[in-house]
Amino acid sequence: MADASAPADVIAWDLRAQAEHGAGSTSVLVSADDQVLDAVAASLAGEEPGSITLMHADSWETALAFVNRYAPEHVQLMVERPQTMLEQVRHAGAIFVGAMSGTAFGDYVAGSNHILPTGGRGRFSSGLGPGVFMRIQEVVEIPEGAVAALAGPLADLARAEGLPAHARSAEIRAEQLAGDSLPLTEGATT
Repeated sequence: MADASAPADVIAWDLRAQAEHGAGSTSVLVSADDQVLDAVAASLAGEEPGSITLMHADSWETALAFVNRYAPEHVQLMVERPQTMLEQVRHAGAIFVGAMSGTAFGDYVAGSNHILPTGGRGRFSSGLGPGVFMRIQEVVEIPEGAVAALAGPLADLARAEGLPAHARSAEIRAEQLAGDSLPLTEGATT
């Protein structure tokens, strides 16, 4: 995203840089500013058409809606007040703030993640990180008070889903705690 506060040649080179990632790469400039689109188009003039697209948005709100729907691997906020737009970007792999924050810096020296979600996956995924390589083990302990409070609602949900054994599994515990049922026998297994 860019407005006329960003130099057109800087924008054009960032578009080229992202396009050179290979087949399937797309590089999109979306702006509500016709002046910047015209200047960038002039800077790109004479180049073979490729994976660079210039898009006019009827407003900055529309431009932001496009960015959030497109969920790019990188989004650059090359506008006069990038912090204002930053708060509205919900789906992107990495966000580069300001005209001088080029994605090439993120690729090589800024320290940001370089393995980011592509193809719109930024709507539901983050960059690759150490957590991806860790196995997480869930541990659940239900205190007696929670068993008594939750068994009834759990049983209602389970029966509504057609799972009566799930329902009874919760109810029997509540009954055991309330003393309404025989205690578990020694050696019984589940």
